[in-house]
Amino acid sequence: MLILKRLDMTPPGGWRYEIPETGEVIKALSLNGLVRDVRAKYAGVEPPNLVSKIQQWICEHQPSGSAACIQGESQNPEVIVRDITVKDVLSFINSVKDTVAAGGVVSKEEATRRASICATCPNNVRVRGCYGCNNISGAIFKVIGARATDYDSQLRQCGICGCDCRTKIWIAKEALAKNKAVQDNRDKYPSYCWQIK
Repeated sequence: MLILKRLDMTPPGGWRYEIPETGEVIKALSLNGLVRDVRAKYAGVEPPNLVSKIQQWICEHQPSGSAACIQGESQNPEVIVRDITVKDVLSFINSVKDTVAAGGVVSKEEATRRASICATCPNNVRVRGCYGCNNISGAIFKVIGARATDYDSQLRQCGICGCDCRTKIWIAKEALAKNKAVQDNRDKYPSYCWQIK
């Protein structure tokens, strides 16, 4: 089976899928949008493994020589990455700014504890957004220092609030309390999340 190497990057030709039953080609700006629009066409009676089928179709229709796909099995083909918004980025920037201004960075032990929870959380996902938005998190991480934990290679972004987990684990709870995205989604975090304990 062919699968996309990266679900957070638009493949050559864009996000599109031809519904086999009708021949209609659905186009969208993101994988989330494509899956949503294709599901709507099936009106609640979608075929099994739809996300895998969409990936396979996209891969089969790549230009010659494209490196967007690989042969393999998706580890969890039904997991869809979250879209990041400008609102998410601005909220996160404000939290980090408050943290740096107040010296509100937690100890390495506490960050490691938090990271161990995030690393195994199903909400630890890749987010999709514009190049600039996705790279702001990296810039913010540099602002709070070259801090690291043993879990950093496993950390992505929070699928609930959109924050960069490698950065968020270092931020004091007082600063996170000012993060609108965190507060607006407080009831969506799982019971084991370090943010709500």
